[in-house]
Amino acid sequence: MSPVGKNRVNSILAVYELALKNKFKITDLNTEVSELGNAINREIEINLYLKYLKEEVVNNDTQLQEEIIHLAFLINYFSQEVRTDDEKELLGKHILSLTNNSIAKNCDNILKLINRRYELSEKTNNILLYSLCNRFVVIYYLGLYKFMPLYNVPPLLGDKEYFVGKCIDNSLTDYKHDASYEKVKYSFTQVISGYLNLELSLSQKIYVEFFHRPEYKSIIENAIKHNYNQKVLQITNNYLEADIVISDTHGYDKKKFFYFRDVFDQGSWEKLGLYLNQVIRDEILETN
Repeated sequence: MSPVGKNRVNSILAVYELALKNKFKITDLNTEVSELGNAINREIEINLYLKYLKEEVVNNDTQLQEEIIHLAFLINYFSQEVRTDDEKELLGKHILSLTNNSIAKNCDNILKLINRRYELSEKTNNILLYSLCNRFVVIYYLGLYKFMPLYNVPPLLGDKEYFVGKCIDNSLTDYKHDASYEKVKYSFTQVISGYLNLELSLSQKIYVEFFHRPEYKSIIENAIKHNYNQKVLQITNNYLEADIVISDTHGYDKKKFFYFRDVFDQGSWEKLGLYLNQVIRDEILETN
């Protein structure tokens, strides 16, 4: 983790440690939250960190475990880098087996509706299931919505975000009138839409051609391959299938054309980066 991320985790740990030492304890957790927390809690370091407080401030093992579950959910909400994507995938797969847990069931139902239109990969589905369950627990069950209200939030107007929102509405009908619902829905929509952008094929094909300095062709192509995922930007040698042309000569009939003057001109590189990033943004907005 970054130094800032580590400081954030240490600050959260300090809050729990001071609270326990001063005899402040959390109220009993909802049984669904406890079941989910016991199933996915893999925070060995947190367990070791708090174990020594057991005899001093915690009456029994159950109470200590609930403190740890509460802490683990909160840390993984505010510091999502604590767990790797591979770990989140494995935990999501395990959550699928919790067929009687309403939190897991509700979040799984959302993803089943999403999959009717967008076919998510198994890995993405599992990561999302883990992420939604963790967010649901923190925002709704642990009451985060009381401390982080939504202010000046732009409406979700894109077709994709509207569809995701409807899937959430249809799956969380029992929560729609709760004070936390708008926060839950907005958080879920942003997370799911972000992963859908990765799953969808947004690839724009780029044709590179140089007349005055032919050797520039390979330099430009390799720079694009190095800096952009092929799901987003892909080099092609077929002019007819190209979406974008990069060249040192005008006269192309393609709608998207970028004039590149010289590889030794820093300004040309900066303008190319801005241009390609704008193309990617426009493509994402169109899919919304």
